[in-house]
Amino acid sequence: MATIKYWNGSAQAKPKAIRVWDGSAWTQRIGKYWNGSAWIAFITYFSNAWDTLTQSGTGTFGGGGAWTTSYIHTIGGESGSGTSTTINRRYNPVTTTWDSGAAFPQGFFRGQAVAVGEELYLNAGSNGGFRSYSNTTNSWATLSYTLANSTSNALVKISDTKFFHHGTSSTEVQTYDVVSNTWTTVATLSSVRTGAFGGYIDGKVYLASSTPATSIYDVASNTWSTGLAMTTSKSQGASGVLNGMFICASGTTSTNNSASGTINNIGYTPSTNTWTALTVAPAARHHPSFGISPDGSKMFMANGRSTGATVQQLLYIFR
Repeated sequence: MATIKYWNGSAQAKPKAIRVWDGSAWTQRIGKYWNGSAWIAFITYFSNAWDTLTQSGTGTFGGGGAWTTSYIHTIGGESGSGTSTTINRRYNPVTTTWDSGAAFPQGFFRGQAVAVGEELYLNAGSNGGFRSYSNTTNSWATLSYTLANSTSNALVKISDTKFFHHGTSSTEVQTYDVVSNTWTTVATLSSVRTGAFGGYIDGKVYLASSTPATSIYDVASNTWSTGLAMTTSKSQGASGVLNGMFICASGTTSTNNSASGTINNIGYTPSTNTWTALTVAPAARHHPSFGISPDGSKMFMANGRSTGATVQQLLYIFR
């Protein structure tokens, strides 16, 4: 087999990333090889470490979160007094400062968001609908909203033009097309995944929560299968994919919104169907705002509740 190398300025070196055309998009295969049936990771490109950054200035829980090109966003959620907020706090990783973007039009609780470049898409449920926000114009736009079960358990980005949504207290699942601004109902779940962690890897959406077994949705075939259950039964935490591993950080082991959080942090590897214990979170959080960096190498977790009804403001980065 031939070895691919490039000139780094002083010597030949092996590339750390290969982009493969899958028929519709370029897919990055970082530190992986093909074993004949699946891509297997042989290099881990995140440090398995946490950084503690500054406070957001407004503590909430159950708010939406997204990491756009320029900012980390924490949006809406409830204050410590139980009042739904409209905040849009923005953290600039370059200047390490917080400011406020245009407020969300209506207060909400239990929102989920995804980022595409300088825009984010937020489902605020029946309290605020589905809207997009642009850093460029610092404004919100109202989008199509036909979700049968409105509050998000998981809003997962499949691509820049397609999202996955699973609502609370329902087995119904929808996908959203950014170009046509339309929702489509797809294959239903076999059971409700309350407070699910969600992530997308190589054509499949992964959902995990306190309900047994990991649910796996194949986008191309519109079918569900199951993977190994989480090693710690929990929900309502921060989640996403870092370099091919499905990360489920913090959350709570209780179904009570005023319960204490957990520092547990685990990752799922699809190719081996295994869960791995990762570096625990610096502090327990449930119902935090969270999102993945544009390059897929970091995840932020901000705000949320810690012990009982205590609402927090700190921003953490897992990398």
